This record gives sequence, C-alpha cells and structure tokens, in this order.
Amino acid sequence: MIERIPAAPTVDQVARRAEQQYLSAIETLSREFERRRAVISPALLSPLETALAEVDRNIAATRRAAREQPGDPVAVHYLAIAYEKKIELLREVTSR
Repeated sequence: MIERIPAAPTVDQVARRAEQQYLSAIETLSREFERRRAVISPALLSPLETALAEVDRNIAATRRAAREQPGDPVAVHYLAIAYEKKIELLREVTSR
C-alpha cells in the first residue's frame, strides 16, 4: 500500500484561509470601535473614518486583483497588507 502525501495547499487556498482570519479579527475590532464611537472626539473621528474608508477601498482593489490572479502570491501579499493596515488602525483606536 502506497501512502499518499497530501498535496500542498495552493496560494489561493492559503489566501482564503488567511482572509477569513483577517475578517474575523476585523469584525471583532469593528464591534469594539462601534461600541466606543460615542466617546471618540469628532476631531479624531472624522480623520479616522476617512482613513478607514481609504483602507476599505484598498482592500476592495487588492481583493479584486487577488481574485483575478488566484495563483499570484504578490497580489495575495498586497491583500494581506491591506487587511493588516485595517487591523492596525482599529487596534490603535480601540486600545485607547
């Protein structure tokens, strides 16, 4: 009996798993952000919302690129960076 070695996951499979982890972290941090929104000064809230909107646009663009080129590790890398930026921004605001 020959034992089969499982195939290594594809770039797309790894990317989708990582994306789910990023989305889970973003969801948790976003809930905390919404909970704290009322106590954030308007002077801080406005630029923060602008920055989050920019990050969301970047996520959408890099997600499209990663979906169009599922085997391209560079596209996947840029998507991961975009998600990390959103997490970093949300952590910064929720840790205060």
